[in-house]
Amino acid sequence: GYFRAPELTKKAFDKDGFFSTGDIAIILPNYSLKIVDRKKNFFKLAQGEYISPDKITAVYQDCPLVSSLFVYGDSMQSFLVGIVVPDEAELRRELRNRGMEEADMSFAEMCKLDTVRAVMFEAMTATANQSKLVGFEKIKNIYCDSEPWTVENGMLTPTMKLKRDHSKKYYKAVIERLYSEGMMKVNKA
Repeated sequence: GYFRAPELTKKAFDKDGFFSTGDIAIILPNYSLKIVDRKKNFFKLAQGEYISPDKITAVYQDCPLVSSLFVYGDSMQSFLVGIVVPDEAELRRELRNRGMEEADMSFAEMCKLDTVRAVMFEAMTATANQSKLVGFEKIKNIYCDSEPWTVENGMLTPTMKLKRDHSKKYYKAVIERLYSEGMMKVNKA
């Protein structure tokens, strides 16, 4: 139980005496347990679909242009948005491969440009399309941030996990703007 907190202790145990850890696990074929997520991380979109941001983040992390990602959604919205810190070297390489002069700008200036955001979104969408994400699990709009997330700037825990509540507050205005813009379109040019 919780030290000197009988109410918290009472809430942590169900009527049968089992402790609720908040972990979501699957039983593997050999009958061992594999913890795959945390219940507190799930959220619901406006249509009623439950989203696992850790699962979605893991898919998008396979995109070479993505260094860090914060997936956001809530029950008042019908789609997901993302705050992404690009991998600077990979992004510059991609921009140069496309013959884009933006590749020679400072990283901070580069991340502010809609043309660069479109390149990031296109690459992320291609990664999502190759995965097993269903439509409502795909990010529909992004913001590119040039500031890496660290423990020192408060974005990560000491175990290097994203502080979701802190990120939600920190990026509140950005998230509102992403939703007001609506969904980005992928250029097929």
